[in-house]
Amino acid sequence: MHTQYLVGIVVVLALVGVRLLRRRSGGTAGGSVFSRSVKVDRLWIAPAVAVAFCAAILAVSPAPSLSTAMVWLAALAVGAALGWVRGKSLRLEVHPETAEVRSHAGGAFVLVILVLVVLRGGLRFWLVRHPDILPIGEAGLNDAFVVMAAGIVAAQRLEMWLRARRLLAERTANLASTFG
Repeated sequence: MHTQYLVGIVVVLALVGVRLLRRRSGGTAGGSVFSRSVKVDRLWIAPAVAVAFCAAILAVSPAPSLSTAMVWLAALAVGAALGWVRGKSLRLEVHPETAEVRSHAGGAFVLVILVLVVLRGGLRFWLVRHPDILPIGEAGLNDAFVVMAAGIVAAQRLEMWLRARRLLAERTANLASTFG
């Protein structure tokens, strides 16, 4: 295997390890070690950045062929599905007194990301040796993974935003019925 692929895998594994250690150290007594405050009004920022980043990358790519565009659409659909599942897997709760929304997550989705990174590296390695098999080429494959990442981020945050708004509305309705 080429050194560049090994370096990429090692860097990603190191970053994931550091992130896991950092998140574990901030655990709560509520059972989940992956807990963080959710700023509902700011959930749009990460998808906006991801989509802008994706658009910037695709803007400098050559005009896609029909097969490349179809692969990009499939990657977007897969990314959106993964993001929606990721968003649904997060447990959201609203503090009854402060209305702070907190998310609690397990570490299982990190394995999905690792599999995607290894899959991407393996496909790139394979495409170098068999360029005629996949009609989109290495650049199109890289772009497809960027599109997939944008889909993951956007769908996850959309699902979280919809659910957090519903939970906050339920809290408001419960308070109104209690004091009204």
